Amino acid sequence: MDRAERGVRTPLWSAEAVPAGERPVIVVTGELDLNAGPGFGDRVRNLAAGVPDPVLDLSRVTVLTAPGVRQLHAVADALAADGRCLRVVTGAGTVLRVLRAAQATDVLDTYVTLEAAEKALRSRAPDGPAELDRLRQELADLRTKLATRPVIARALGVLQERYRLADMDEAFRLLRYASRHHNIKLLVLAKALLELPRPRDRTWLIGPLQRPAPPLRFARDRPGKTPATVLELLHATLDCTGAAAGYAQLPGDTDTGLRLAACHGLGAEFAEAFAHLEGEQSTCTAALVRGRDRDQRSPRP
Repeated sequence: MDRAERGVRTPLWSAEAVPAGERPVIVVTGELDLNAGPGFGDRVRNLAAGVPDPVLDLSRVTVLTAPGVRQLHAVADALAADGRCLRVVTGAGTVLRVLRAAQATDVLDTYVTLEAAEKALRSRAPDGPAELDRLRQELADLRTKLATRPVIARALGVLQERYRLADMDEAFRLLRYASRHHNIKLLVLAKALLELPRPRDRTWLIGPLQRPAPPLRFARDRPGKTPATVLELLHATLDCTGAAAGYAQLPGDTDTGLRLAACHGLGAEFAEAFAHLEGEQSTCTAALVRGRDRDQRSPRP
């Protein structure tokens, strides 16, 4: 009775060490999907035993999914702990596309062809203690990237959802800006995003979230303070910011306070309460009073 008849699943992949030049190359064929569990990683590590900077040729792999990518990361991390670097040959097809989509090419040493990998090995052969120290530092940096990448990736996803960003690139720019502006390491900030409650407002990230003012084509042929223009301006602002409600105030007819010029989504009770404000009853009237005080103190030309 064979393995299939006994109910034992035969792996859909194979990995063998094939002689190639000065060192063997680990050639993998088949499908690296759910069946590429720890057994695949163990097999590659066994074949790589005693080989400095082993080359893993995946150009003949026809299917690569998340479990296979995780095993590649695990093998690279294990080799880095021994001071070695895993070099992965992807080919120009499926494997390369999947690794790029998973951003694995940022932390794995990848090459499109076996010739390119062998050329890199020859050009970077250690030459004295200084070169060995450089390679050790490079491997240490690789281990750091492997350890921090999942945390930062999760934090970018939180930012993209929380602030409705267009893509992960914009989320990374935002995280990097906050890291530099507040003098906090990127990894520390990413961990804080994942562990702390969400902030009540955007103040800590407001700089790069600001958008340029939208074009107001409807205001070209109208005075800026007509009710229709103010209402359209309010609606344009709500559309731009994604807010559900808002209001706009203008100086009153007597020029001693503010009147409610436009209101959306706040109800009749709010509109009645804010119909006319005097003194410093609100932040808007306070700003109006202080602005007038500054104007009066400023010398006229």
